[in-house]
Amino acid sequence: DFTAMKILGFIMDAFEERRAPVRSELVCNKLNIPPEFGNRMLDHLVKEGMLCRTSEPRNGFIPATDGENITLADISDVVAKASYAQDEEGTPRELKSIMDKQYQMLKQHTLLQVIGRRKTQQDISDRPSHDQSES
Repeated sequence: DFTAMKILGFIMDAFEERRAPVRSELVCNKLNIPPEFGNRMLDHLVKEGMLCRTSEPRNGFIPATDGENITLADISDVVAKASYAQDEEGTPRELKSIMDKQYQMLKQHTLLQVIGRRKTQQDISDRPSHDQSES
């Protein structure tokens, strides 16, 4: 999950900075990912509708949607499809409980929040009242 989140975050950040589309070589080099694995992951993210492959103005990748619409749980689901995730039958109850809590936490955060482009609701709530009028 973490690698897919890093890839999507890197491409989303480049898009937000108007430096997209991003070439696969750059993604792999900057994130220190073996090219064969990185290309397979990028292909899977395109297939699952998280990224779009471009040919104009140059070959590369851009987000398929606004990062506010992508939760970390969405990314986890896409990765699970690629990793042949097993069903939960036979999973110890305690482990299932931990996995459920982790998934619920992932659902609360968007890709833009974790790359620092959008404030979380908690960030907004934690601000002192005199600063709220400045936002």
